[in-house]
Amino acid sequence: MTSTTFDEAAFELLPKTTEPLQRMRKQAFEEFRVLPIPSQETEEWRYTDLSDFELSFGLHVPGGVRTTSGQDLDALGIVFTDLDGAAESHADLVERTLHTLVPTDRTKFTALHGAFRTGGTFLYVPRDVRVELPLQTLTYLDADDAATFPHTLLIADEGADVTFIDRFTSPDLTRALSDAVVEIVVGDGAHVRYVSIQEWGSGVTHLGIQRARVGRDAEFRSLAIGFGASLARAEAETVLAGPGGFSEMLGVFFADGTQHFDHRSVQDHVAPNCSSDLLYKGALRDPRGPSTAAGSMFDPGRRRPTRCKRRATSSCPSTRRPTPSPTSRSRRTTCGAGTRRASGRSTTRRCSTWRAGGSRARRPSGSSSPASSKRSWTGSVWTRSGTTPSSRSRRSSPSRPPRGCSDGLGGPRVFGR
Repeated sequence: MTSTTFDEAAFELLPKTTEPLQRMRKQAFEEFRVLPIPSQETEEWRYTDLSDFELSFGLHVPGGVRTTSGQDLDALGIVFTDLDGAAESHADLVERTLHTLVPTDRTKFTALHGAFRTGGTFLYVPRDVRVELPLQTLTYLDADDAATFPHTLLIADEGADVTFIDRFTSPDLTRALSDAVVEIVVGDGAHVRYVSIQEWGSGVTHLGIQRARVGRDAEFRSLAIGFGASLARAEAETVLAGPGGFSEMLGVFFADGTQHFDHRSVQDHVAPNCSSDLLYKGALRDPRGPSTAAGSMFDPGRRRPTRCKRRATSSCPSTRRPTPSPTSRSRRTTCGAGTRRASGRSTTRRCSTWRAGGSRARRPSGSSSPASSKRSWTGSVWTRSGTTPSSRSRRSSPSRPPRGCSDGLGGPRVFGR
């Protein structure tokens, strides 16, 4: 980063908010000043290079339209309003949950978001309340050289049921930044369906983080749709914090021309007896462009009953180019769930099973150990605890996958047993 307009003078011009949120904002600003730009040397950012990205934008409060599908939300006790307004009218809820799932010190960009965020959406659904029709927020940006910081805070209390749609759109712009955060709290026994539709115009750099915490016997289903922006990096994480929780994470993206997409997903089975499923589909229309798409899935290495599935498909009129898979780490089993370029056909990859715990990650039958292998395959994990394949091992492309991975259309196997 060579320059920034997000300095002390810009910070002082921000509208004042409640005292607790003002303290949070000041802390985030100090974190932004000291944190570095994420490096490609880290596994999480290896596919996206922002080392020369200039944070020289004017602060912009995006336009927002909230739709209720004609429902009387007040009669149900539902709070559906802008985040700044909720910080005053429902201070206890906002202060207790804001930036608890996505801390401001996570990266330089989350710190920037926490310091300069204005606007946003707040949705609270009380206990045992069912919202029959979907709720939606449309966020639009129509200014060049502007930065916007959309923030959605969704709280579904115990036994609640709701469907929410986040939509982001803009015309083609010369240059703009979208630094978005979504935090979703799914109470015990609640059911939440969340849809994100990203339709930014060209010229927009979109950096988004979506994180949900799922309670006991609760259910969370998400769908991420990505079509726009010149560079779009989206992280989707689900923490299964209560026994019996379920998560389904679906995604679809279409890259055109020189678009760069980097999708990453995390399914964290913290509690026992949870299950999750992940399916992403993508298409890259221009084989000559630098468009990329990558993802990863994390399953904790705790020896507890749990089920975890993941699938990734893609189609593109280019030659095959696998995305390297990350490695197993201590008490975590890691597997790439990214897409690859396929010869005009859609494929589903299925990966071999492994035993959770990090110390005994099973590699596909017939494949060599990480220390000696010179090829890797997205969707398979054959690293042993404490070993890390060389950069050459991770980046070289095999002529075909090891026998432990399948390109068939059958469903994925059950993990962590």
